[in-house]
Amino acid sequence: TFFLVEVVRDLAEQAGRLSAVSQMDLPERLFPQGIESLIRRRLARVPEGVKRLLPGVAVAGRQLDLAMVRQLAGQIELEMPLVEWLTVCMETAVLDIYDGNWRFAHDKLREGLLGTLQPDERSHWHNQVATAVEQIYPNDPEQAAVLTSHWHEAGNTDKERRYALLAGQYAQRQFSNREAIAHLDRALALTPADDLQSRYEILLAQEQIHSLLG
Repeated sequence: TFFLVEVVRDLAEQAGRLSAVSQMDLPERLFPQGIESLIRRRLARVPEGVKRLLPGVAVAGRQLDLAMVRQLAGQIELEMPLVEWLTVCMETAVLDIYDGNWRFAHDKLREGLLGTLQPDERSHWHNQVATAVEQIYPNDPEQAAVLTSHWHEAGNTDKERRYALLAGQYAQRQFSNREAIAHLDRALALTPADDLQSRYEILLAQEQIHSLLG
């Protein structure tokens, strides 16, 4: 569906209007390089000033948290109001609104953006997103799992360990026992062998959960 919609949209833009597509001389094969070519063409239409923020938003996920996007915009000193940035992204069909929430128009666009990032760029943006989440939602246990993932991708082992433990404890309180075990396993793997007290507390929590699971 995404491919067909993008083909029609691209042809309409080349023709000047949708009704003129039928009058075009079309090649035997449309976009032989496939969906990747369409994604590159779509993203190439986004102005450079607008494009600066898109990698960070893509790293954060398909659906936008506007408070987090605003925080990211401040971090990179975006040179336009956020509402203008959103408008341009909608006009270029990169973002849309679904059920009252801003999101990437298709996850293929988001994946295409992520695919353009070098490993160090991706780590940088995960760091930026994690920092933004910490600032917007300080000490919010519901964000612990998200922060575990972002700090892992950012390469910050200390923070990953901290949030993996918090995520495990939060999941345990919510009786999401298997999720809790997974987070606690990660926290334990990242805890130094000589930190006996922390390792004991994690192992004790795991044992309590395993006893419930039977």
